Amino acid sequence: MIDGNGLHPTDEKLKAVQDAPRPKDVTALKSFLGLLMFYSRFLPNHSTILAPLNRLLKKDVKWAWTKTEEQAFFNAKKLLLESQTLVHYNDALSFYLSCDASSYGAGAVLSHYIDNQYRPIAFALCTLTQAQKNYSQLDKEAFSIIFGLKKFHQYLSGREFTILTDHRPLLSLFAPDRLIPLHVAARLQRWSLILQSYNYQIEYRNTTAHADADSMSRLPLPVTWEPSSHNVNWLLLMHTVSTRK
Repeated sequence: MIDGNGLHPTDEKLKAVQDAPRPKDVTALKSFLGLLMFYSRFLPNHSTILAPLNRLLKKDVKWAWTKTEEQAFFNAKKLLLESQTLVHYNDALSFYLSCDASSYGAGAVLSHYIDNQYRPIAFALCTLTQAQKNYSQLDKEAFSIIFGLKKFHQYLSGREFTILTDHRPLLSLFAPDRLIPLHVAARLQRWSLILQSYNYQIEYRNTTAHADADSMSRLPLPVTWEPSSHNVNWLLLMHTVSTRK
């Protein structure tokens, strides 16, 4: 967005962070703090702002979300939103799509890799529907990739990019140079066909280094998402056309 004061990221790119719900337990809090630490290089005075939240991680401290923690949470999000962390889309740079799923949410972060740091272009997250919550963890992780592709299709279509996941089984299932095994569930078969319409590589990144996508999946917005039949059919058509060429 461009105005009289300069360039600013659009609200849509930051909505996932702006509207992220407050953590309800230590696990969710760790994920949120992990996101801040992932980008800590760009967040001045973060240790002071996060002190009340870090206190809740101590073993001898009982969980209690008071006005102090609420204000610290607000200030932490404000720090990230107002930082120089988010970068502008640059078609000349490599793209990385970090995807992850928890038991109740899915998240994705589109990034460039600049000066040995992942710099986010945009964030996306959603809450899983009741049916999606019943997926196996493999299916949930695969779903997070399809969700990320849908959300960032305008950036990724027709370009080379790398998918980052902390779920090793997806490396063989979704390897771009392999056909998915016939015995795999029909849902994964369909998603594999969708992936084949993109020019991607898929890489493993251990969970400790995967904090950007992990935090998105554990602090989901109260909005669900499902691949619509229209989108799936369109992608399959594109794949068919490209294969015939």
